[in-house]
Amino acid sequence: MASLVNIKHERKFWIRILLEFGAYIILVAFVYFVLIGVPLWNGAVYWLYLVVKHKFVVQGGWSIVMVLVILFSYTPLLAPFEKSPPGPEFYSQRNIQLSSTPTCALIIPAYRSGAFIGHTLDAALKIFPPSHIFVVANGNSSSPLDTTEEICRIRGVNHIWCPIGSKIVAIFVGCHAAKGFGHVLLMDDDCILPPDFPVVTSRLTHRTQCISYTIKCAGADSSHLTWCQKAQDLEYKLAGLQRSFAGRVGSATFPHGAISLWNKRFLKKTMENHPGFSISEDWFMGHAC
Repeated sequence: MASLVNIKHERKFWIRILLEFGAYIILVAFVYFVLIGVPLWNGAVYWLYLVVKHKFVVQGGWSIVMVLVILFSYTPLLAPFEKSPPGPEFYSQRNIQLSSTPTCALIIPAYRSGAFIGHTLDAALKIFPPSHIFVVANGNSSSPLDTTEEICRIRGVNHIWCPIGSKIVAIFVGCHAAKGFGHVLLMDDDCILPPDFPVVTSRLTHRTQCISYTIKCAGADSSHLTWCQKAQDLEYKLAGLQRSFAGRVGSATFPHGAISLWNKRFLKKTMENHPGFSISEDWFMGHAC
């Protein structure tokens, strides 16, 4: 673990100043000498205006843009969600185990989540046995920052402290801690799994190495949603439809960062290609995927 701390490097102060103002100078020079150009030349903006005004004139060209906007906006609505899985009573009446996850581990990167991770674990324990759950708490400290470890100990789940405040490093640590599992379910520390949550490891094939789940917004203690939460819930569902549509007609897509099911071997390969930036970690995760 100590070697992981050396991953974070901090540039010297004068190097940061040099890079910052160097970037400003390059940007200003580009805007003036390339886009404006006067008095050296008329500039790219002027010539682009002439070309668009007199050479690339297409009658009704705006309609092409509108068709593309409508196509990309409304076509995903044609991809419906899957039907909900049967409820718990369906399995209990047939003496069928509701969720069998012998080869799948649940990895939860957590940051100062002691106030709410108990609800997350209570819901997860209805799907996964305690030995299959790995909570990787992280932060820039040599010791835990809150009571997450105590909450995990009470419920018998695995707790790991990562002294680097990075979600991507926490996932990396969790992958190596979850030995003996061929699949992993990555989930944020504030996601509540429904009792009939399907762990569809059977859908992971040679061509499908990770699966994304659509999420929804829920109010505190399952209360009614505010209008802001309803708008966020709509955004989540539209994003799920877009990924569902892209998965049907596209060639390569990647899951979002809230919850996703992975082949662990492929996930490790993805981690090897991740640049390790602490900003937009989920985006770079998908890019590496």
